Amino acid sequence: MKNVLIAALLLAAPSIGPTAQAQNVPVQFAALRTPVLTAQAVLDKHLQALGGIEKLSALKTVIVRQTTSAQNQEIPQTLYILPGKGVRSEMNALGTQIIVVARADSGWQVNPALYGNGQAVALSARQAKSASAQADLFGPLVSAQAKGHTVTYDGDEKMEGDLCHKLTVATSSGGHYTAYVSQKNYMLVKLITKSSEIYYADYRSVDGYWFPFVVEVISGGNKASLIDRSFEVNKPADEALFRMPTGK
Repeated sequence: MKNVLIAALLLAAPSIGPTAQAQNVPVQFAALRTPVLTAQAVLDKHLQALGGIEKLSALKTVIVRQTTSAQNQEIPQTLYILPGKGVRSEMNALGTQIIVVARADSGWQVNPALYGNGQAVALSARQAKSASAQADLFGPLVSAQAKGHTVTYDGDEKMEGDLCHKLTVATSSGGHYTAYVSQKNYMLVKLITKSSEIYYADYRSVDGYWFPFVVEVISGGNKASLIDRSFEVNKPADEALFRMPTGK
């Protein structure tokens, strides 16, 4: 901006002494450069908007209470999350209590509707990996480089009336995401995965951490909404919650 103002003043100022044209000396102006936005610049602003690296590194536990609204049903759920490590999900589906506990490649579940009893059953490595994705609380953009992801900047695009930065994420495991980050507040607005579209809205601060209080997931033509969300951060979590119970 300073360069633009200086150039304008030079053009408007009266000539003093012999002109460059009279002396046949070519006039050269420094090129005015528009900053080139990079993927890393967007990632840095996104991280700062969420609270900053020091704040996020201090996050040890998150308890999420929410209701999943889908196909005229509302299912209450409680999540006990150890960010980046593991998650315990408790939900009541049509009167049946379902518990799923997962870490990176191991876990267990209690699902009477599926197994016909209340015994804990080990998850396969694939099931555990899928379920433990909820422990990546802030998504693939935070600490993308440390996770081994490659992120490219693909310009801007309007999303839900909000001008967004568009990013493509290639994960270390071969997955691909398209992420849209608001240019207003640098929060994640939409994430496209191989099988779903996820929309995030109504961000609010909880003890300095920012969470979306409304999430919509569209997959296979069906829509599910996460509503009535509440968050508690850094509350002590009993290790027993993640321990697989032994059969009687």
